[in-house]
Order: sequence, then C-alpha cells, then structure tokens
Amino acid sequence: MDNSTYEARLGLALEDIRKQTIPNFSSTARRFQVNRITLVRRFKGTQQNRRIASSETKQCLSLAQEETLIRFINNLTDRSLPPTSQIVYNVAEELIQKPVHKS
Repeated sequence: MDNSTYEARLGLALEDIRKQTIPNFSSTARRFQVNRITLVRRFKGTQQNRRIASSETKQCLSLAQEETLIRFINNLTDRSLPPTSQIVYNVAEELIQKPVHKS
C-alpha cells in the first residue's frame, strides 16, 4: 500500500472524526480504509506520522531550542551583524550542552 495515499486517507478520516459530535472510529476507519487504532491514536495526539517522529528523534535541538537559536540569529541580523556558521555552531553547542554533529 502506498504510504502517501494512506496518510491522505488518514487525514480525511481525522477531518471527518473532528466533525462528528460523538466520534465513531470503527465506521470511519472502515469507510476510509485505515487502521482504527492508528486513527484513535492520531485523534488523541499520542501517535505521529512516522516521518515526523523519526526526524524529531534524530534532531540535536528541541523545537524550543531551535526557536531560541533563530531568535538569536535574527537579533544579530537586525543589528547588522550576520552570524557566521561558527557562531551558530557555538551557540547550538551551548544550548544543548554537548557537541553538535555536522549533520
């Protein structure tokens, strides 16, 4: 089964569930041909798309740390001091308190 079409059907099923006053996961899952358990978990927010979950576990910085780094870069840029890659590298290491890998 093509993963992109499955994700698309799952997205449509989630939209349909959100419109229902009393969610009926079984019939919605059958109608959109998706796994009922996956539909329930996505609706409750306990399960993510595999691609998103995989990328989040491989990230060095959390989303909050990324936002902090972006604010720092923007602050320097606003003051006409564009940061070098070494400055960004050093600030990232300072944020996570361990060495940052190139990738």
